[in-house]
Amino acid sequence: MVLRLAKDYDYVRNEVDLPRLSALNAYYEKFPPVQVSMQRVCLMLESFFGIETEKQDTKNDEPDLLDMLMQFPQG
Repeated sequence: MVLRLAKDYDYVRNEVDLPRLSALNAYYEKFPPVQVSMQRVCLMLESFFGIETEKQDTKNDEPDLLDMLMQFPQG
């Protein structure tokens, strides 16, 4: 709900009660949010055209934590 409403967690927790949540879910069934619709359209187009997403190697994306910590003096 936080992502759908584009609000922070505290707002959703304080303002969205069960009747409002039920009404929002009913509304979203009739008129899905644009982000969800666009994501589904993109997935359908990717599968139709045979586009496969490449899995990126994330092992080397992050710097070595030990090397980074060694740069700071111990206090």
